[in-house]
Amino acid sequence: MTEVRMSEDDPVAVARELAAFRRSALLFSSDRPRMIDQYESRWVAVLDGEVRADAEDFEALLSLIDSRGISRQRVLVRHIQRDQRTLIL
Repeated sequence: MTEVRMSEDDPVAVARELAAFRRSALLFSSDRPRMIDQYESRWVAVLDGEVRADAEDFEALLSLIDSRGISRQRVLVRHIQRDQRTLIL
């Protein structure tokens, strides 16, 4: 898998990456009811505001992400549960 690197000196690329991250984060928070209905008890990978992969377990999701050539550094991953848990690490 080819790693895509973003130059910290390129403000346009940084802004583009931040916008993509924001779209992905918003999908998890603003579209939560639909996410629960469609992906409850599954691991979900979101990139640029779109679900790109889902699986029953974390390892299977990582394999699917890799097989689809999705960058692990840019994808947001979350386990979808009806009862949300907060972990403090």
